[in-house]
Amino acid sequence: MFNFYKECSQEFFNTSSWLGLFLQFSSVSVAAIALYIAWIRLAGLTRSQALQAQMNLISLENEMRKNGIQYKYVLNEIRKITKVTQHDFSEANKNLMDQLNEKRINTFELYITSADKIAALLNSKYLTEHFPERNWKDEYNEIFQSVMIQYEGEETFIPGKANMIKNTTIILKHWNPQR
Repeated sequence: MFNFYKECSQEFFNTSSWLGLFLQFSSVSVAAIALYIAWIRLAGLTRSQALQAQMNLISLENEMRKNGIQYKYVLNEIRKITKVTQHDFSEANKNLMDQLNEKRINTFELYITSADKIAALLNSKYLTEHFPERNWKDEYNEIFQSVMIQYEGEETFIPGKANMIKNTTIILKHWNPQR
């Protein structure tokens, strides 16, 4: 390659040597411009992925709230029916209570797992890297503590219950080391 430049300097008026040199510099310039454009597009793509992750967080939050409301509604229905049918041990009441207990377990699982999905997203640090100005602890600490209270208060046997709030436990230990 150095010989090429040497030839160009020796043959000052050789048009093909200067044309080759010009083409080499032009190809380097085009590659640099392409690299710059790719870098700009990558930055935009990273930002759009961060916004999509935040939209997923909002969707998960809505899902968790909906599941929490359903869970509390079922608990309220069980309390009402228990008060009304305390001394009525009929088969219809027994079936109704069995159905409500099954619904309670299902809504509990949905509520707890949706909260744990939010905790997993926050534990991944993806959102905190892209939105460092937000204080996730202030926004979600109370919610996760409420989930933990519900989790610890639920007395049913659910297969895999011990692993249902793994991410929630991790984030609460990180945010509240004394817990």
